[in-house]
Amino acid sequence: MISNRATKAPLSPAALFEKEARAQVLREKPAAGLQDVSVAVQERWNNLKEEDRKKYEEKAKRSLEHYDQKTKLASGEKTPRTKVQGQKRKAPLSNQQLLVELFSAQPQKKSKPSRPLPCSLAALRLRLQRLSSQNAAAVAPRGLRLVKRLASQGAWVASCGQRLVLINSFRVEEALLFKRLVENNILPAVSLQNPLRLTAGSLGGAEHMQTLINMEKQNPDLTGGVVFSDPRLVSNGFKIKLTADRHLEVTAMADCVPFLGVEDLREILTAVLHRKASSVKECRPLKVTNYLQAEAVRLARQLPTDLSRRDVEGIVQRMERQLGETERTCIHGRPFLHHLTDVPSTDEEAKALFRPLEL
Repeated sequence: MISNRATKAPLSPAALFEKEARAQVLREKPAAGLQDVSVAVQERWNNLKEEDRKKYEEKAKRSLEHYDQKTKLASGEKTPRTKVQGQKRKAPLSNQQLLVELFSAQPQKKSKPSRPLPCSLAALRLRLQRLSSQNAAAVAPRGLRLVKRLASQGAWVASCGQRLVLINSFRVEEALLFKRLVENNILPAVSLQNPLRLTAGSLGGAEHMQTLINMEKQNPDLTGGVVFSDPRLVSNGFKIKLTADRHLEVTAMADCVPFLGVEDLREILTAVLHRKASSVKECRPLKVTNYLQAEAVRLARQLPTDLSRRDVEGIVQRMERQLGETERTCIHGRPFLHHLTDVPSTDEEAKALFRPLEL
């Protein structure tokens, strides 16, 4: 096998002699320069006997023959490349063209003729009448009764009088959780390393300062200071103390609400002063309200997706009892109930509304 490296040209007899004699001259004269070595080698070549000279000539001749043989073999293995002219390479098909060929190659299925799907509102009315006569004790207040669960949507179809509605139990539970948090949740206050001194300017004026002083307090401690115990302050994560020298200080504050500060305390005092807010729900600052909304959503998402009928009935009962008739939207403003249709009260109305559906 011939190597792909370039074949070296053969050396002449004088070059072969110089290759051997140069090493011998350097051993004899280690301190000689390059020019002195070349002169000494040339003198030895000129004074070389005819017999010794023929040895190098024969060696150079064999090297030349070997070189010619390698050159011929190398030139014989090379095959000339033929260029194909006048032929253009076809461009590959695009993805869309491949899809067209794939679908066109598939056999066409024969379509089945459409058949009417019967939908009788009269039968639905009879079914609702049977449901109303069964489990009367389990019926939710105000006539809202569960009919069937939609497995694909996680919602329930319910009847409310002559109306069929779609109820989203998760939105209802979300609103119930938010209502409970707004009314009862107490934000944990964390002690501050440096208490915040409150002034009339930071609270929004002397009226706000006086409103804060008039709020409910505990009994004085050993140092003479008084800690405010008003739930409108404590539930929103503020622990305020009136020192013995009559200075107001915030000694602890909730850290679960981002950027909660004195401006939120001023918002509470404004609600008490101008809107006469007496409950915790009415005094929630906007930041706290947004935080509690996020907590209600997080807790609602932890509910199982396949609630049983009893669980949903319990949610509906709590909705009627706690939210009343006016609150029918979740915390994002989306309604709980979606009206589907009205159930006819007579057979004639049911027959008039009957329409076959084509599949």
